[in-house]
Amino acid sequence: MKISDTFSLISHIINFIIFIYFAIILIKINMLDVIGLSISAFGIFMSLTANILSALENK
Repeated sequence: MKISDTFSLISHIINFIIFIYFAIILIKINMLDVIGLSISAFGIFMSLTANILSALENK
């Protein structure tokens, strides 16, 4: 796996963790925008999936 692929994968994982953190904070303060949250989750999940498949294909 190339170093750039590794860094890209790590950045996507960090973005996913940040998304989960903000989702938990929004749920705790009862300011949950379900549509926006689901769109963000879907986008981050698809980006992470594409990056993992790309890294596996390159290897």
